[in-house]
Amino acid sequence: MRSSLLFALPAALLLPSLALASGGGDVHHEGPDWGAVVRHTVNLAVLIGLLWTFLKRPVGDFLMFRRNEVRDQLETSARLKADAEAKYAELQVRLGDFESEMQSMMDAVASEAQAEQKRLLALAEKSADQLVAAARITVDEELRRARVSLQAEAVELAVNMATTALTSAVGAADQNRLNATYLEQVERSVAG
Repeated sequence: MRSSLLFALPAALLLPSLALASGGGDVHHEGPDWGAVVRHTVNLAVLIGLLWTFLKRPVGDFLMFRRNEVRDQLETSARLKADAEAKYAELQVRLGDFESEMQSMMDAVASEAQAEQKRLLALAEKSADQLVAAARITVDEELRRARVSLQAEAVELAVNMATTALTSAVGAADQNRLNATYLEQVERSVAG
């Protein structure tokens, strides 16, 4: 049936053209040619009827398909928009959390820096105290050595001065008497 309709459609479209072509030649009428208007109107009605018959289902299917496609695209767009809004809200929350987390990290770093500064100051004070104590010990030791050295020099100087004084004050008679006393003490110690 469909193939016969496909054949009938071009024939129906060509039939009015054939009828017009076979019409009279040089006849001039005053006013409109109502017969031609009626033929054209019938021709148009037949054409519209045939188009309606043959194209109703394909055009309807196309329009239904297009309507469904547009509806699906609108639903997809709405879903994508909702997803994007949710992601945006999540990113806003994360950004707010990031700023507060960044501030807490900066506070923690500042707190650690202050604690480290206090620890380093305490260590520096301890080191300074140790250096002062070591310097005191070194100074005390150097003073002790200097005293011992000065005492040794003073004793040596005193002995030299005493030797010089004794040598000049002790005569030969004193020398003999000292030798005799020394020999007596040695003999007593050997005898006794």
